[in-house]
Amino acid sequence: MVSPDGVMFEFPSFTSQKEDKGSSGGDLHRFVESLKSRLPVEYHSRILSSAKSAVKPVWGCKADNINVSPPVDKFIFVHVFKTAGSTMRSFFDHYATLCPSKSYATLTSCTSIEPSSLNTSIWKPCVLKYDRKDGERHNLKQTPVPKENLHSYDMIGGHFRIGLMDHLDDTGSVNPRNRHLVFVRNAAMKYISGKVYIRTKAQRNLTSYDIICEIEEEIKGMIQSQEHHMKYTNYLLTPTQARQRQKESWSYQQRAQVVMQNLIDYNCTIGVVE
Repeated sequence: MVSPDGVMFEFPSFTSQKEDKGSSGGDLHRFVESLKSRLPVEYHSRILSSAKSAVKPVWGCKADNINVSPPVDKFIFVHVFKTAGSTMRSFFDHYATLCPSKSYATLTSCTSIEPSSLNTSIWKPCVLKYDRKDGERHNLKQTPVPKENLHSYDMIGGHFRIGLMDHLDDTGSVNPRNRHLVFVRNAAMKYISGKVYIRTKAQRNLTSYDIICEIEEEIKGMIQSQEHHMKYTNYLLTPTQARQRQKESWSYQQRAQVVMQNLIDYNCTIGVVE
């Protein structure tokens, strides 16, 4: 496997889910622990220096790219479903209001973008939901999205895959001038919050008891079939990796490794929803 910046690495071998009747969670835990020793030595020093870079100021309202090397072109919020989306949208929108020299856009419905469309002028099925430029907010609902329109924004957030904005310049390689932000959340709380949101949006007269019963039955079925609920890969695999995963039927552990590799390669600032 090749990481976004060209670093070669191999997947560790695991017993398949159908062969291993034990705890699949234990397998994943052992994998995470072993990852520390599997990472190349240079990654440890790289992570340390990258972490220092990730907390440096990006812009000031009157002074661009202060004390940052390389300069930051865009601040990119990869909004994983049910992880601080409303909070961060409000934050960026408020920043663009206070600092009208900086613009912000919300992009959505973009996780299923096909790699074949990345180098075209139109990104389908992405939707440019709204933006704020020169301090003024515009509700756009623009679909499909002309790629050239995204060049003008300083901050872009929404439901799309990590690495998507690398394709604004048609290279597809990791752009060190893009600063990434990702939030994570307790897995059980994230799962329940997502299910409640989806079910109440689809059928508003459902009671809490109805939703709890549905969640309980779904979890029982997943346990029996030894399935995992792993939606982080909808956002933290690049568009190209997502297509590769489908073709090669990556295991849960393989997907987890690539996600963690991406968080390193894109030097993501990671927040935790409590």
